[in-house]
Amino acid sequence: MPKINPSRILGLFVVLDKQISVRVPRIERQGLPSDNVVLLTQNGIEYFYPPELVAEAFCCTAEDGVKWNFENEPIEFNGIRKTKKELAQYIANALKDAHQLHPEIRGLVSQIQAACK
Repeated sequence: MPKINPSRILGLFVVLDKQISVRVPRIERQGLPSDNVVLLTQNGIEYFYPPELVAEAFCCTAEDGVKWNFENEPIEFNGIRKTKKELAQYIANALKDAHQLHPEIRGLVSQIQAACK
């Protein structure tokens, strides 16, 4: 992997989920500051979707979220099957400003906003 151009570092962020976080030292050796490497605490972006939208996608309640398992493909819950891509598209289409973002995702958005100033 080639070294990262230092003049472009401020706008570059790497987001890793729990399972592939072992790559962090390698990424940092390439020149990306550790502040620009975001490690999510769950294994998969699906865990960070607004629960009410996931519930809507699977025709259940947000309280059922404790039962959701996003590790397998396709995702199946309540007799409904969706691929991760289908769920992502559903969430992207339904997401509005009024939906609360997960705190980790809000933190990432804040970091990106700060880098853009």
